[in-house]
Amino acid sequence: MRIYRVKTEYVDKFSNDPMWAEAPFLTDEQYSWLTEEWGDISGMVEAITVSRYAFEDIRAAADCPDEDVVDAAVNMLGEWCAEYDPQNWNGEYYDADGLRIFPRYIGEELAGYEAR
Repeated sequence: MRIYRVKTEYVDKFSNDPMWAEAPFLTDEQYSWLTEEWGDISGMVEAITVSRYAFEDIRAAADCPDEDVVDAAVNMLGEWCAEYDPQNWNGEYYDADGLRIFPRYIGEELAGYEAR
């Protein structure tokens, strides 16, 4: 799972398009769609994946106004907390700088995470 942050020097290009004006982050699906519409945008964005040093970027994406980005970021935060910060688990949720990240199960299998 990945999200993408629009590089600072390209924010104006995105903000000129009303569909993307409020979203400094993109999901994989949005990235693919824009690549089809605009051509190669890989130089305009930075991929963010779950890694030890990605917490701040993922947490910032969780505050994005785009619900799809927030959903992806919350899932990534859950993965990040489980892997790199398990001491923030209180038995019910992870605390990700004030954002409570709860696991979501289908049956007994982890299906993702949600913020409440």
